[in-house]
Amino acid sequence: MKKKALLSLTVLLSVFYTVATDNNSELPSEDSIPINDVALCKAPSAQVANPSLTSYFSGLFSTENWPARWSCGDWSQTEGWLYISSDLSIFLAYLSIPIMLLWFIRKQQIGNLKWLIALFGAFILLCGFTHLIDVVLFWEPMYRLSGFTKLLTGVVSLATATVLGFVIPKALEYKSPDILQAEINERKKIQNQFETFVKFSPGAIAMLDTDMKYVLANDGWYKDYGLEGQEIIGKSHYEIFPQIKEMPEWLEHHRRVLNGERLSSSLDSFENNGSMTYLRWKLEPWYSSDEEIGGLIMFTEIVTEEVLKEKQLKESETRFANIFNKAQFGIALVGSDRIPFLVNDQLCELLGFSEEELTSKSFAEFTHPEDATRDAKLYAQLLKGEIDSYTIDKRYIASDGKTKYVKLNVTLVDEGTQEKYSLALIEDMTDRKLALKKKKQSDRRVQEMNEIFSEISSMANIGSWEVDLAKSKCEWSDTVYQIHELDNSVEIKLEDGINFYHPDYQEIIQEAIERAISKNESWDLELKIITAKGNERWVRAVGRPVFNNGEVVKLQGLFQDIHEKVEAQKQLLEKAEGLKILNQRFDLAQKAATLGIWDWYVQENLLTWDDFMYKIYGIGKEDFSSCYEAWQQGIHPEDKERSDEEVQESLEKNKKFDTQFRIVWPNGEIRYIKALGEVFRDDAGSPIRMIGVNWDITEEVLRDQKITELNKTLQSKVDERTLDLQIANEELESFSYSVSHDLRAPLRAINGYSEALLEDYSKSLPEDATQYMSRIAANSLKMGKLIDDLLEFSRMNRKEVNHVEINTTKLIDRIIDDLFKDSRSVIEIDELPKIYGDKEMLAQVFSNLIGNAIKYSSRNENQKVVISSNEEDGAWIISIKDNGVGFNMAYSDKLFQVFQRLHSDAEFEGTGVGLSLCGKIMKAHDGEIWAEAEEGKGATFYLKFKKSNA
Repeated sequence: MKKKALLSLTVLLSVFYTVATDNNSELPSEDSIPINDVALCKAPSAQVANPSLTSYFSGLFSTENWPARWSCGDWSQTEGWLYISSDLSIFLAYLSIPIMLLWFIRKQQIGNLKWLIALFGAFILLCGFTHLIDVVLFWEPMYRLSGFTKLLTGVVSLATATVLGFVIPKALEYKSPDILQAEINERKKIQNQFETFVKFSPGAIAMLDTDMKYVLANDGWYKDYGLEGQEIIGKSHYEIFPQIKEMPEWLEHHRRVLNGERLSSSLDSFENNGSMTYLRWKLEPWYSSDEEIGGLIMFTEIVTEEVLKEKQLKESETRFANIFNKAQFGIALVGSDRIPFLVNDQLCELLGFSEEELTSKSFAEFTHPEDATRDAKLYAQLLKGEIDSYTIDKRYIASDGKTKYVKLNVTLVDEGTQEKYSLALIEDMTDRKLALKKKKQSDRRVQEMNEIFSEISSMANIGSWEVDLAKSKCEWSDTVYQIHELDNSVEIKLEDGINFYHPDYQEIIQEAIERAISKNESWDLELKIITAKGNERWVRAVGRPVFNNGEVVKLQGLFQDIHEKVEAQKQLLEKAEGLKILNQRFDLAQKAATLGIWDWYVQENLLTWDDFMYKIYGIGKEDFSSCYEAWQQGIHPEDKERSDEEVQESLEKNKKFDTQFRIVWPNGEIRYIKALGEVFRDDAGSPIRMIGVNWDITEEVLRDQKITELNKTLQSKVDERTLDLQIANEELESFSYSVSHDLRAPLRAINGYSEALLEDYSKSLPEDATQYMSRIAANSLKMGKLIDDLLEFSRMNRKEVNHVEINTTKLIDRIIDDLFKDSRSVIEIDELPKIYGDKEMLAQVFSNLIGNAIKYSSRNENQKVVISSNEEDGAWIISIKDNGVGFNMAYSDKLFQVFQRLHSDAEFEGTGVGLSLCGKIMKAHDGEIWAEAEEGKGATFYLKFKKSNA
């Protein structure tokens, strides 16, 4: 190809020379025109007046007014053809430039730069034509065309220079690829942080698009709805929960939120996998960058366990109320002041007083005077803890003045608080028939009483126990066994019972037992035990010594499960403290935030406001008529109908009143108000009262609107910058390929011409010239290799790593067979692990390192390269070791930098790009690369890979 190009150029010059020679034969000879006339251009010419614009352009190609250049001056053949060849070569060079630019515009995506390149091409082309016309002037004196062409060239040149003055500053604003890539990485980092935040947020969160397909879901969502191990991203919500298709209220919720509403519920339910799931939920729309609704976000909290516990508690309370009110005897819970605070219907019927009358009187007021002192004394002993209970026969004075004979059983109930109360069981003994049948029915009555006491004890988790000290044997009631979660067939000794107590409380119960035996002291303690099943429970342990002939022979007492009560007390104390703090905070918040409180009596249409409400609505008390319509008058006309509908929904549909609306102050100023309300109803369910709060959120709304506008502007700028980054990257990539192409072309020409000269003229060239030409050819090849390496290095920034499992041994065998087959005898390969990474990229790493090992050990007669591996800290370390020349470790930091070499080209060829490319590839794999070496003793390169692609 090089020889053909030279031949073509020679033929072209010959043609021009022939044409010139033929034309020159027509010129006057030196004999016919005196030399002075030629030098002074005294050729015949026509006399013409100054032409008009029309005549100028019509005679643009006229030649009659001027002599040809051959005829003007003393031109020799050598001087003329030198001038002609120079202008002609310049014209050809100028012509090639716009052709290349046209080719570049056609092939490349350069956006708005096309017109600039076209203008530059026109400028170059016109410059070339001025030189071509200078050649033509030697034969055809078209000076008018020449002048017009140069004028046009000057205009286009000035326009090009002016445009460049505006374009160059903008071009300098382009950021480097590294900065652009860093900005893209930062955006990806923010996106990853957001996804991580959502993934590990408490509660269940899911993000869906407008087709109700999952976009994102956190761990709580998978856990709460039993979706662990499933892949739901991209799937429809109705595919994951098909039962929702049969739940129109949920379909309506989704539709409304996708239309821009925000919905929530404090308690809802749906059937999931055959069981009812209760939850709190909140649905909100999310918006894309163009402010269109992109889907909805669901926040849910499963409260099934709390709902079921509440139902069980209500059922338990109902059972207790039934037992309490349907008992065949009177029951009362009595405070330390002997005033009952809870009585059943039987006691009211027995004494003839209403419940309100009984709970406002002390038992001393209707106790028979003869029994009052004894009863008061026993009750005082009970409160002091001297006795646990007492049973007596006594008399009451009923409301009609009649005497009622009763059997009274009183038991102290101590819940560990300062206030103590007692449980009184009152059996009516008045009826003569009951007295006559008492003996016959005593066993049955005792049995019933025992059953009732057993049921009450069971409800209160109270059991009895007794210890025979001589035998160290315990007798427990069934309730005590149940509290200990132990089968009642198990025989218990005293030390066994003590061992059930928590280690922190064993010493306390032991001291109580010792004091009871040695000092005749009873005990009443709240302690913690560890049941047979390993559960911790709070219990109330009551005990006293039993004497026989002045000696303690037994211990007796009660055992009560108070775990729920202790926990409830803790929660109560926490809630009480929290309520106190909340009240303080509420007072402060109301003053600081001008929180207004309103109270509307619905049936009477009476609406009352506190002082803050008047400030919020900008009116005085005298301007408010205290009715519902007065409130409506202040609402913005566009919000009036909606707010009224929400109030009616709260009244009629028991929907929570939670809304936002605008009001108009008397001066015309518009304010934004947030409102919450609660409806209270009578026994028939009709609304009787509605209480709520208002507060002014104008500043927040205006701030949110401003933030929304700023977000829109920011998003627009981000989108614009992202597009600029993408265009810049594309332009830089196109530019790099174009530059590489433009560099390769002259290199190929240099190499080709050098080889052609060596091939055709090596025998006639001096020895030094031959060596120079060889070096030119070799360096052009080296330059081409350097360009390829640089392109590969820059391209690595844009490559995505495709992780696959790689059989390392097979990969290295293939590399050796393809590239280093002749060196296989010097390469030893140990057993290598499978690694994860991009197969193409890692093949580049291994081929570079193996090639370096072979190259730098080639001067060793016993050349050897060893490839091995080992496991370290949960990672694979693959090493490539040679016995070559090695290097000084003081310069090891330069190994993986571009163009940094530790050996000269005279020693070993190379471009200084291969190791830097290896470093970039390993970094892209989150791996490591390093080297250890010693001069004259070889080098070892290490590659560290994660054991998996996780």
